[in-house]
Amino acid sequence: MEGDKQKTERKRKRTEDQVVLEHPTKHQHVSPHSLHNVDGENSSNLDLSLSLTSCNNIIPKSNQSGLVIPDLIISEESSDQPNLIIREQSIEPIIIESVEPSLPPPGRPQRARRNPQQPRPEKQKRVIKSKIIEPPYPWARDRRGTVHTLRYLIENNITKISGQVQCKKCNTIYEMDYDLEDKFREVAAIVIDQQDEWHDRALDQWTKHWKNYLTCRFCGTKESCKPVLSEKKRSINWLFLFLGQTIGCCSLEQLKYFCKHIGIHRTGAKNRVLCYAYVALCQQLDPNGPYYVKNI
Repeated sequence: MEGDKQKTERKRKRTEDQVVLEHPTKHQHVSPHSLHNVDGENSSNLDLSLSLTSCNNIIPKSNQSGLVIPDLIISEESSDQPNLIIREQSIEPIIIESVEPSLPPPGRPQRARRNPQQPRPEKQKRVIKSKIIEPPYPWARDRRGTVHTLRYLIENNITKISGQVQCKKCNTIYEMDYDLEDKFREVAAIVIDQQDEWHDRALDQWTKHWKNYLTCRFCGTKESCKPVLSEKKRSINWLFLFLGQTIGCCSLEQLKYFCKHIGIHRTGAKNRVLCYAYVALCQQLDPNGPYYVKNI
């Protein structure tokens, strides 16, 4: 009997220590009468009489996950048997945010492979224009933007250079001509006298070409006859424009076309390219004359 009592006492102390470890802060006192042996040496169960003092002692807490874990608390009321209260305690879930994997930067798109059975597409061949053209005028040569020399024209009895003009007021289109020798001497004298002072810039009388327009024969309006330019640049009447000092009515693209085909510098503003055009035509008509520009 004494051995059974010692075993029961050791089991009782072991059970008390286990309850204290599970609830160190909430456990106040456990009566030794609440623990007793039911089945003797082979089985000992803990018989706990539960008394709910009030409904307010049970406070269920809910959370987003709906998990509720009961918490065993021993009341502090003094009685022969301890009053145990079950309190529901909620556990907040751990929310793990899903992190989307970062996509690699878009690389160079893959080029579709060519089917080796299909023939390669033929490349468009660049059309090379012939340097030799049919002369559009009797005083023009068979090269773009070039004219015969003054000596050649006089020997072949080509002394009148004609071209079409249109009146800006009455819109009448008619043909007029210039005397070759007289007009050439007039333009050549301007180039020789002032070519050292213009600094590769055309004179005002050439840039303001409308001041050199002639009077209309039909309506009598002064400075109203503008030269008619061909739609094709290779058919522009350069010698007629040169003698009338109206090359300035051409666009910058047309002037660069002229300088390109006679092999002179064509980069710059319009007044620069216009200056080169006058000097170049003087050199074509009189190859031995004192006409020079450092870029020609």
